[in-house]
Amino acid sequence: ASAIDQTHPFEILGTVAGDDTILIVPRDGASRNDVSNKLAGLFPEFQEQ
Repeated sequence: ASAIDQTHPFEILGTVAGDDTILIVPRDGASRNDVSNKLAGLFPEFQEQ
């Protein structure tokens, strides 16, 4: 979560992390696709399930 927060992505309003889970809160108007594309850019190994 901190790696996401440090990049200040416009599409993501904020994150909350647990031991093995991250809750990502999208900004109003950001689509699921917008957030997925941003995560894929930050983490090349990311694959949407």
